[in-house]
Amino acid sequence: MVPPFRLLWSSVQVQSAIQLVAKEIHQSYAPHESVNLVPVLTGGMPFGTSLAMELERLAPGKWRLAPIFASSYSGDGMVGAPVIEIPQKFNESVDFQAPVIIIDDLLDTGTTMNALVHRMKQRGFPQVAVCVLVDKPYKRKSALTPDFRALVSPSDAWLVGYGMDTQMYYRALDAIYAINLPPAEAYQVAMDLPPAKGGSGGDGKG
Repeated sequence: MVPPFRLLWSSVQVQSAIQLVAKEIHQSYAPHESVNLVPVLTGGMPFGTSLAMELERLAPGKWRLAPIFASSYSGDGMVGAPVIEIPQKFNESVDFQAPVIIIDDLLDTGTTMNALVHRMKQRGFPQVAVCVLVDKPYKRKSALTPDFRALVSPSDAWLVGYGMDTQMYYRALDAIYAINLPPAEAYQVAMDLPPAKGGSGGDGKG
């Protein structure tokens, strides 16, 4: 059976939140001529793309994109040791004299993000900031907080959509839903979603 979906943010609400956080970043980095945007794949891809386009619209030619791969999830809700993969040509894509903003879909335990911040500082960037689509602090295992966040989760529910997934599905939904996770053996790849129109206000996974 398909887990029940509860709409937290519609597509319109997500886009509005992204526009607001883009303006905040634009203002904060106004003195800088160049800024490195480092989306964390795979989950950070939709948010990173939308955010980068908003930033480019506000300040064309200022932003350098250099995605990386990282995860600490081995399954829904199961957190392991962070695994970080830096692409071979990462150094060619960034400006080492410019600040870095790590971009991800969700900040929850902070395990992976802590490791990423440490890795970027090791590489010698002058400033390292964190920007997430959804901040979900209920299981935070460190004092890490995002420098920029678009949305804040109202609960510890598992989130899907806009980069967040369950069993590797639903990442490409343009809205954000909360779900109740079924036992793994009961999970089926089938879908009967409510329309992503309207919505209350809530949040997401990572």
